[in-house]
Amino acid sequence: MKFKSTMAAAWIAAACISAAHADTRNIGVLGSVEAVETFAPVKGSFFDTINFDVTAQSVLSGSGVSTFLKLGGKTVKDISGLNLTFWDNYHPDGYNLLGVFSGDGNTFSFALPSAGRYHVDITGDAIGTKGGVYTVAFSTVTAVPEPESYALFLAGLGLMGTIVRRRTQKTAV
Repeated sequence: MKFKSTMAAAWIAAACISAAHADTRNIGVLGSVEAVETFAPVKGSFFDTINFDVTAQSVLSGSGVSTFLKLGGKTVKDISGLNLTFWDNYHPDGYNLLGVFSGDGNTFSFALPSAGRYHVDITGDAIGTKGGVYTVAFSTVTAVPEPESYALFLAGLGLMGTIVRRRTQKTAV
């Protein structure tokens, strides 16, 4: 009987050590100014979320990277399998997958379809003896029409005005 209770206690302790970490942050409107968030999950798997808003159709650029710290031959802070998954709407209501990127420090970029709410889920395994640390950074760029677009728009308005004027002159005669 004592063996069973010892095994049960060991199993519970192991489950607590590798328990999943979860954190959710709401950072509000994401503009052209970069938003930087740093998380420090405890040892084990983690699932963190960042909710954000954009005010116009735009291009989202960003990057994620984990910090590696080794002291005295021991890995103190490290993360394996860092991934960023982007969704529409706030977590957990998003159901349209927009993109998946690895947190390897490379910059990713993709178009957000419209103004609205979005979120990114960040997952991985904190494998250092004291867990891990990672940083993610995002910024958006809103498309600005080129001068040629305005010239075409004005030319089209001028053409429409000419057509309307000719029709009114024809009906007046």
